[in-house]
Amino acid sequence: MDLTTSHAAEILGVTQRTIARYVAGGKLPARNRNLRTLVIRMDDLRKFAEDYNLLFNDQLAQELSQK
Repeated sequence: MDLTTSHAAEILGVTQRTIARYVAGGKLPARNRNLRTLVIRMDDLRKFAEDYNLLFNDQLAQELSQK
């Protein structure tokens, strides 16, 4: 499942700007959905959280994946 940077930020408990910095720094893979929207794969976000010892909100991730 693909997440917007906003949803990724919610799941990790950080700001959207922080997510953008991770992506710009090459730490977190993302792709362009369109000209203004970056998306991040749920699996990539989970691995990133594990690699950088960040809290991954599984409950919120599950709720977002059901929408």
